[in-house]
Amino acid sequence: MVEDFYLYILMRNDMDSLNPGKMSAQAAHASNQFVKELPANSSYRKEYKKWAGQRGYGTTIVLAASEKEISDIVCAEGEYPAGMVIDETYPLKDGETTHYFPCMTCGYTFGPRRFELVKHLKLMK
Repeated sequence: MVEDFYLYILMRNDMDSLNPGKMSAQAAHASNQFVKELPANSSYRKEYKKWAGQRGYGTTIVLAASEKEISDIVCAEGEYPAGMVIDETYPLKDGETTHYFPCMTCGYTFGPRRFELVKHLKLMK
């Protein structure tokens, strides 16, 4: 039997400008990026198909993490699919002016339930 896998979205908790609406959008970007970037010949295709099921999605957990924690998890010498979301036009309001710049807003990893690399992180509030 295939082990239960989760999509862990690692949302930055060190950016005051990431309000709940922006977090929701960035989490959607992470999910879409995961599905798009998982190669058709990935050894995790079986786990992905089970995770997606008939609904097209499975259990997704959003965890709070700093930029460094996300980078450490995504860049770890692990075997599980992982990536970072770079929003090329992240908006940041400065008084009357809004600046748009590239920014890493979150990351993701697709791993087993109780995944060792993320067990120290807390749920996003």
